[in-house]
Amino acid sequence: MSDNAIYINKEYFTLIKRSHIRPGYFLFSIMASVGNVAVVPNNFSICTANRAVGILVPKESNPVLPYYLLGLFSTKFGLRLLSQLKKGGLQKRVNLKDIEQLMIPLPPFKIQQKLVTEFEAGRELHKKKLKQAEELLGSLDVWLLEKVGIKTQTPDTRTVFALRLKQIDGVINVERYAKLPLQKMISGTTVGELCEIIKEKTIPAKDAPEIEWDRIRIDDLPNQPLQLEKIETSYGKDIQGSFFLVQENDILLARLGPTIQNSKFVLCPPLRRQTIASSEFLVIRCNKGWNPEVVLWILRTKLFRDIMYSKCTGGTPSRYRLSAENLIKITFPIISRATQQIIATEIRKRLDNIRRLRTEAAAEWVAAKARFEAQLLGK
Repeated sequence: MSDNAIYINKEYFTLIKRSHIRPGYFLFSIMASVGNVAVVPNNFSICTANRAVGILVPKESNPVLPYYLLGLFSTKFGLRLLSQLKKGGLQKRVNLKDIEQLMIPLPPFKIQQKLVTEFEAGRELHKKKLKQAEELLGSLDVWLLEKVGIKTQTPDTRTVFALRLKQIDGVINVERYAKLPLQKMISGTTVGELCEIIKEKTIPAKDAPEIEWDRIRIDDLPNQPLQLEKIETSYGKDIQGSFFLVQENDILLARLGPTIQNSKFVLCPPLRRQTIASSEFLVIRCNKGWNPEVVLWILRTKLFRDIMYSKCTGGTPSRYRLSAENLIKITFPIISRATQQIIATEIRKRLDNIRRLRTEAAAEWVAAKARFEAQLLGK
């Protein structure tokens, strides 16, 4: 069950029985991202879906059929079957009436069972490797904090508490001050003492319209990125707005509330040409004696993300924004150069293993789909 489930009242739920989702149902997207498919697992609580989700209810008591459809529509062949039904302009969709008339290959039960067994084995291996990668990434938080002497504890979740006058700093709201116990776990220096927050900006269309610029956009970063993988190249005249001028090893720190929670923090890679970054980042340049890689991954821990999020200001969560002035006041542990080196070595080792596991998972998923299709079509 989703951690961010949206709830409706019982009366409305009763009225929309055709949208109910139960274990064993086959689900597929019919709007925008047509082709995403899933089978509702046996331990799933009964819920409802919105109009962008198509629901197929097996007519027969055949527990294999939904998983056969999952395999079929995961293959290139199956995707082509769905793609031919797409209609619309920018917003593609598939009509349920067209789905009802769609002709699909349906081999005998024993062959379905064999295809599903082999496909599920590959899918489980795919999920296992992804889980190993996520566990390796998730456990990095605890290891890092222990290494720098920060003892984590269960935070106080009360929403009613008292503050001393000297603790008041900025807007008075629960979110801003509820994380004070977290900050007490940290002692040492401040972010402002270990780095410089870059404020220099440029307007490519005005300052150098005829040269090519590399541009780093926050929207191109996935959640929890390991590194920067996408950089756009454009002539200055085609780039609208102002941007930060960045250097190799600058820390690009997301400053909007949701992007902070999603850890959209990366190091700027080696530069090929003049490089700029979106103004939705805070750009941090570490002082001598501080390893940018170490600073980045400590700031990426949930502890520091929670603290940064609590320092954001804005009317609604989607508009929460962290200012440079609030960032530099956050306490940061003092870390010796020797310890920084140990941390940097461990980070690189873990990231290499995470990339390997994700690559192996992707390869296994591709292979599972290819095997299913080859056996189904007799290739």
